[in-house]
Amino acid sequence: MPPRGKNKRTREQQLQDFRVVKMRRALMFLSRTTEGFTSKEIAAQVYLDHSTVRANLAWLYKQLNAATNAQAVAAAFRKGLLK
Repeated sequence: MPPRGKNKRTREQQLQDFRVVKMRRALMFLSRTTEGFTSKEIAAQVYLDHSTVRANLAWLYKQLNAATNAQAVAAAFRKGLLK
């Protein structure tokens, strides 16, 4: 039976929201790397394990077709994702 009411969100909408949140978080981490912070330092600042920060950055590198932090930063600037 289909969901009723205005507050029911489709699975696709939920996945899109997840992707947006994940992208924002990964871009925040990437931005902090441009300030010279390591993944361990970023993790301590946001109370996460550093492997979570590294995983988010790896995911972002894949989305940006980047192999290194410098390539990811350049791609993010070109796409207007970082200012």
